[in-house]
Amino acid sequence: MPNEAQLSVPYQAVRTLANLANNVSVELDISADAAASTTTAETLLGRVYVAGTITAVKVTGATAITASDSVYATITVYARDTNGANQVTVATLTTKITGGSGNWTAFKPVDFGAITNGTVGAGWVLTYAVAKASTGTQLPLMHIQAILSAN
Repeated sequence: MPNEAQLSVPYQAVRTLANLANNVSVELDISADAAASTTTAETLLGRVYVAGTITAVKVTGATAITASDSVYATITVYARDTNGANQVTVATLTTKITGGSGNWTAFKPVDFGAITNGTVGAGWVLTYAVAKASTGTQLPLMHIQAILSAN
């Protein structure tokens, strides 16, 4: 028979999941760029397991970034239906000073801002891509998180 200490950990996990029942997130850790000019073609971020509405997209970098209006990165998060087709843009973030994220502080989440096409179905996938302007900005090890409110 398990003792009280052995029972408390699973109970806490179940309680936490119950409190988060209407909020779901799709998350991925992404390796740092090899160089400032490194781009990333559309890549899988994760699968959405419940239908809902994306309410926020955030990125957290492991190191700081100095923003620039001439050399910057653009991170775009997309949604695709259950067939992997019909790509729509969900959110876009640039590392620009003007109209972008501005400077990043290490380990501080940066919100992408406005969400478009945020309604997703169960079984849809989220993807991301990174484009660079001019010589680009070297992105650090990052964590991208899309937060959904389940229907």
